[in-house]
Amino acid sequence: MPQEGVSSILSLVVGIVKKEKESVMFTKKLVDMIERQAEEIANRLIKDIQTNVYTETYHEMGQEELRHRILDVYRNLESWLTRKTDDEVRRKFMELGAARFEEHIPLSQIVYALMLTRIHLVQYLKNYSMTETAFEMFREHELCQSVVRFFDKAVFYTVYGYEHAEHTDEDEDYWHGFHPDS
Repeated sequence: MPQEGVSSILSLVVGIVKKEKESVMFTKKLVDMIERQAEEIANRLIKDIQTNVYTETYHEMGQEELRHRILDVYRNLESWLTRKTDDEVRRKFMELGAARFEEHIPLSQIVYALMLTRIHLVQYLKNYSMTETAFEMFREHELCQSVVRFFDKAVFYTVYGYEHAEHTDEDEDYWHGFHPDS
């Protein structure tokens, strides 16, 4: 291969690596922005949860308890999206589902609260994004998709944990041998 062909390929590879680094840095910048603004996003979400007709049980919950629960997700978003394994997500949200069952919160209200948590986060991204280029808009879209996938898993495992707490393992007719880790 002629020298200029090798040079062109190397130049292309360097360009791709540079773009990927920029892409990762931009995504990290967006996630950092969310984590820094977690209080602001949480305040809006708390107001919504405590006034929404579909989350009536949460109306009685104290704002500080709600804030703690919401910030646990928002302030650790990067970890949830990049470092936590599916097993960790499964374990955390199955425990959440079982805990909400013990608190006698209706399952539909738990799911709706999780949906609102996702909606407020994605809306914040769309309202306050710093995208200037098509590439940055694409990365923001990818981040939104990652958030949606994370919350889809969170909802599933929360429901599973809730149902597992509601139906004991002896209730084989209900479980039919299904376990989310199989």
